[in-house]
Amino acid sequence: MWISPGLPGSTHDLTGARIHRIITAADRVGVELLADKGVTGRRRYGDQAVQGRNLTKVQNAHNQVVNSLRGPGERGFATLKAWRIFTEVHCCPHE
Repeated sequence: MWISPGLPGSTHDLTGARIHRIITAADRVGVELLADKGVTGRRRYGDQAVQGRNLTKVQNAHNQVVNSLRGPGERGFATLKAWRIFTEVHCCPHE
């Protein structure tokens, strides 16, 4: 898991990854990236969940594996948000 320096809240995850060159760095060191369905239609970045209805058994199994790998990170961020520890932080992300 990696947390970037601050970016505007409207910045898409993929844009943030490009700005901070995460994809290039991961490719260089051979780290596999997991992408959610929000990156469909773009160059494939690591394992990505398959989007759509009436998926085959293989596609459903693939989605289950990707989601089980992404789950702990998603739960971690949800926990951080529930603690509301960032609601009172007032600082410049560029310093």
